[in-house]
Amino acid sequence: MIPRILNHPIVQIAASAAVGISVLAVVFPHYFPYPLSSFSNYANQLMLLLLMGGLFCLLLRQPRLTFLCFAGSAVLCLFLKNNNNSEGINRWRAHLAPERVVVKSLPASPSHFRVAHINLSNVSDIDSTLKALRNCGAGLISVHELDPMWEMILQDELAEDYPFQEFYVDIGLYGMGIISKYRLAGIDTLFFEGVPALRTAISVDGQDLRLFSIHSEPLIHETARQKLLHQLDALGAIISNDSLPSLIFGEFNLVTWSTELQEFCKNAGLHESRNGFMHYVSKGIGSLWETPFDHIFFTSPLQVEAFSNFMEPGSGKRLGIIGDYQVQNGITYVE
Repeated sequence: MIPRILNHPIVQIAASAAVGISVLAVVFPHYFPYPLSSFSNYANQLMLLLLMGGLFCLLLRQPRLTFLCFAGSAVLCLFLKNNNNSEGINRWRAHLAPERVVVKSLPASPSHFRVAHINLSNVSDIDSTLKALRNCGAGLISVHELDPMWEMILQDELAEDYPFQEFYVDIGLYGMGIISKYRLAGIDTLFFEGVPALRTAISVDGQDLRLFSIHSEPLIHETARQKLLHQLDALGAIISNDSLPSLIFGEFNLVTWSTELQEFCKNAGLHESRNGFMHYVSKGIGSLWETPFDHIFFTSPLQVEAFSNFMEPGSGKRLGIIGDYQVQNGITYVE
């Protein structure tokens, strides 16, 4: 019964159209209206679905549909390989086979520190989240979607652990703050067509570092995308002209392999902390469809040592991301 249905010309034409449009919407999202353009956010999942669809059609002896699904999956594989940060892939390979990689660096004792970034709108249990923040070991925490209630909570509950706090409070999307164990060298609020960004600096073991906290509005129409492009262009120019090593964190509403983010990193000389997609299934199989739009970028001579999701204790809900970094002023090479 199923083979007969799959062999019907209308079914094969419909399947070809669906696969073709989906793949083209991933590779060329700017030529498609929303929500088709959002398919690019799910390139990993679509690639896996086409691979499984090809195996299913192979079992049912459907050569045309098998070729169609495998071809679509192959195109997406090439697209992701071309648009993902190669440094992240190399770090992932080194993590899988650490015994094959020996890293030698100077100086022998670099400065290490941890940075966390969370979106407060993801919080379901305030007490467990505050406990997780106290115990995460981060010297610096970036918070987004900060409202007046959260400002009071963070000031009251975390002032002892994080005495240096700067906030930009907003009742909408753009509330943000930086809480730190390191002294913050003032705070600048930069505005890009009404969208704020925070800029400050810290000193870690005598090494000055520039910090940027960035937010963008959801890309649900072309106007929002153009606004984000202007924001990233302006920020890229500021970051590339800054003499200090920089950390840039926040909600970009873009995936790692997006053209906009790739151009931003290239123009500003940034490196991506995330190794690939970083799936997590703590909330069941449905969480595989949740796409990470939060990122932490860095410039040389900073290096990332570890990077993972920041989870809420108990519920297992993803709050954000956390990374370990080192300031490495010496020469690093791999044998």
